[in-house]
Amino acid sequence: MIKETNIDLVRGMANTFLHLPIEKTKFYPAIVAHPFTDSGITGINTEDGCRMVNLCESEEDLKFWQDKVKEVIDKSDLFGIFFMISKPYRFGFLKHIIDFISVEDMSTVLGQNWNLVEFSNKDANMTVNQLLKLFKQAIPEKLMDADELKKFRKLPDKIKIYRGLTSYNKNNVKALSWTTSKKTAEWFSNRFQQGDGIVYSATIDKKYVYAYFDGRNEDEVIVDPAKLEDLKEL
Repeated sequence: MIKETNIDLVRGMANTFLHLPIEKTKFYPAIVAHPFTDSGITGINTEDGCRMVNLCESEEDLKFWQDKVKEVIDKSDLFGIFFMISKPYRFGFLKHIIDFISVEDMSTVLGQNWNLVEFSNKDANMTVNQLLKLFKQAIPEKLMDADELKKFRKLPDKIKIYRGLTSYNKNNVKALSWTTSKKTAEWFSNRFQQGDGIVYSATIDKKYVYAYFDGRNEDEVIVDPAKLEDLKEL
């Protein structure tokens, strides 16, 4: 990472992502997969009102939409660009701009988006080791808000932690995300109400804990899964 974020390079990568193909899903045209849109049909505000465009069926509409999104990208800062990007693509975008941004901005982006990305521990764009490296490099004061940082600093030297799994992610035990709340882990183990959940407990030294997030009242801690001790199923 560089000392100061190069916003021109970030915008350039965002425009590259903008021109990636739009992938149809079984729910098309209502739902598509793309870094800058979740729908194949969308509205764009113009001087004459809202213009509806079909991004997959009209080359003219697609070009018009791309031009309008590019205008916004080219006026946005790093955080505004991340706000524009569809959540499933945010870590992929971060991976591609990591050499263009400062450690301070990386820390803020990582903290802001960690709980916004569903199943962030199994993100297809970044491995556990790649994400762990970012957390190790992150500046705590930028990664967490003031209340989270205060709770993080009050964690004991040896921490009891829990992780709740369903049949969907039952093999993803040694992940980054754990919680200090057994109740929260139990909720996650039954989040889809299938009755086949598992809760694990472990202990870990505080020096291997890199963040505390409480934005969703989950008492989440980010840990180095290789440093778990006394791992067992409850």
